[in-house]
Amino acid sequence: MEDIKKTTAKIWITYGITGFLIGVCIVTFSAIGLVAYKTANPPPTPTSLPTPTIAAEAILNEANQILYENPQQVLEMLEPHLEEFTDTNDLARALWYMGTAEMQLGHNQLASVYFERLIQVSPTPENYMTLARIYDAAGNLEKAVEYYIIYLDSDAPMLTEDMRAMLEERVDQIQLILTGPTPTLIP
Repeated sequence: MEDIKKTTAKIWITYGITGFLIGVCIVTFSAIGLVAYKTANPPPTPTSLPTPTIAAEAILNEANQILYENPQQVLEMLEPHLEEFTDTNDLARALWYMGTAEMQLGHNQLASVYFERLIQVSPTPENYMTLARIYDAAGNLEKAVEYYIIYLDSDAPMLTEDMRAMLEERVDQIQLILTGPTPTLIP
């Protein structure tokens, strides 16, 4: 009986060691498989997406380069993205480019829409002067006078005495047109 106990103990020890070694092999193969999987399928590396400012800067620079060569392309390029400009300086540039492009195309009424919005974002004397010139060219003399006067009342560094005299003369001419007698038809 003693031999049977020794044999049974040896068998159990052999099974235990064999099971342990099989477990070690399974863990090793699993680890190797995991390493191989991770190597074959690395996690995606984050790509640097352009920030809105970088994207806006790129599109605005492109619009600036082609503004006087192809104003229609400037409009087509900026119009779909106009509401995406979150920075007021970027929005002001976009509106200025679009208004200038419309002026280049001879669309003064459309240009005035962009410049009206521009002075809401960036009420600089130069923007008021540009808007006054647009209204003057479009024949909206009331608005032209309004914006010429705002410009004349500003402290614009570009407003020289010669320019002031010229603009005051234009305001006087427009006011004379607006208040002058109504022409009558000759039968």
